[in-house]
Amino acid sequence: MAKATGMSQSAVSRIWRAFGLKPHLVETFKLSPDPLFVDKVRDIVGLYVNPPEAALVLCVDEKTQIQALDRTSPVLPLRPGLPERRTHDYLRGGTTNLYAALDVASGHVIADMSERHRAVEFRRFLNLINRNVPNDLDVHLVVDNVSTHKTPEIKKWLVRHPRFHLHFTPTYSSWINLVERWFAELTNKWLRRGTHRSTKELESSINEWIEHWNDEPKPFVWHKSADEILDILAKYCSGSLTHVISSTWVAETMTERPQTPALGPHKRCLSTSGPPAEHSVGFTTAPSVAARGSSRPIPQEQVVVLFADRAQIQELEGIEGRSRDDPLRIAASK
Repeated sequence: MAKATGMSQSAVSRIWRAFGLKPHLVETFKLSPDPLFVDKVRDIVGLYVNPPEAALVLCVDEKTQIQALDRTSPVLPLRPGLPERRTHDYLRGGTTNLYAALDVASGHVIADMSERHRAVEFRRFLNLINRNVPNDLDVHLVVDNVSTHKTPEIKKWLVRHPRFHLHFTPTYSSWINLVERWFAELTNKWLRRGTHRSTKELESSINEWIEHWNDEPKPFVWHKSADEILDILAKYCSGSLTHVISSTWVAETMTERPQTPALGPHKRCLSTSGPPAEHSVGFTTAPSVAARGSSRPIPQEQVVVLFADRAQIQELEGIEGRSRDDPLRIAASK
């Protein structure tokens, strides 16, 4: 970056630190295309924060293809000054599928395992839930959109059991199903550090962990309201969260200090009220201002991005008198 722009490495580093830029990091995202996204979010979050009376809310899902893995060498236990060590390669011993229903109120889990995950296995799991829930309670199931939950066989079963009500999550939105959080506990605290030589041993190990969990169940508390979730997504989609720094914030920051010496003898800040043209990107230095989202002030010579015509920058700042590595000189000369 420094070579391409003609800046010094320290200048590039200061710019990145000033605005919290981390080019080496990459995150992924997926927005749901579900046309009923808003309605489904309000429906499911409403079950979490205000569950219906005389009813049980269960979050249901499958954790498929859980592998029985054994290390090629024995695991070396923890020692003073050394962590637990294991080989990076492993031997496969088969797979199993876990069905789980998490009680939102108590944290209790109803679980079953099977070799396959078809509609037949899902119907068998529904029968297991039906036997474990008192007959005087309605049952609200939060499930995803996998095809095995919507087959004619399952629809007929639901007609025969009218106390069961299915609430489907939006597409690509498994984060809203609380049982996924329980699956993370199982994976991180039990499966990932375990060794299993066969599927039978794996299933026995999972059942043991579930028994311990149900001895002292811990419910997961949902904190965000539907409005808060939708507001966050609306801001994200509008692009306000993707900008490193908004032009409005720059204008407000510089307007608070109209007499800063860093702006030179003109004693005024540059306007950033509208989107910049292709030729209108420049840099200037500013005194200590607080970084957005941080109480740590930006050092005296950190940079603040402004949008201004290059000719205006040269006129106001006296480019020719600046050093070769000065960011403002470099920006104006391009």
